[in-house]
Amino acid sequence: MDVGTFTRSIRIGRPIDEVWSVLADIGSIADWNPGVVASRITTGQFQVRRPSGTTTVG
Repeated sequence: MDVGTFTRSIRIGRPIDEVWSVLADIGSIADWNPGVVASRITTGQFQVRRPSGTTTVG
């Protein structure tokens, strides 16, 4: 099933290693992404909760 794709790019005035460190930290997504109210990793899976109350597990 093709779920489609989208892309967006911005320039961030920080070193690439610093940017990827922030993006890779699942537990801090809610700190910088307004579309996420909570996130965490449990038993090897991540959980992301959105303002609507929906939770994504992956």
